[in-house]
Amino acid sequence: MNEDEKINLLIDYESLDEFLDEHFLVLREFAFDEEPMIRSMTAAHLVQYTSESAKELLLMLANDDDSFVRTEAYDSLAVFSSEDVQSFLHEAIKDERDYLARSYAILAYA
Repeated sequence: MNEDEKINLLIDYESLDEFLDEHFLVLREFAFDEEPMIRSMTAAHLVQYTSESAKELLLMLANDDDSFVRTEAYDSLAVFSSEDVQSFLHEAIKDERDYLARSYAILAYA
């Protein structure tokens, strides 16, 4: 699947009424894509899942080199109220250098 096909698939996911396990498997694969746009869109869709696996993927994406990927991951982490996520976001607020990403970490933490 090329980059355009992946992006189109992720755009199609925006109109889904229900996210299934098969969608999660695609998102899990896309979380490791070389393209930051694919990873950021993946992080945005992972908000639909509250599983431990989704949380681990989002924590990984929240450490991405690309600030937009981190921004989307911080935003999606807001659905997790676990202590480890709260601690992670607290540290991200202190360490994040990108202003937009930091603002999303703050919102997710709050």
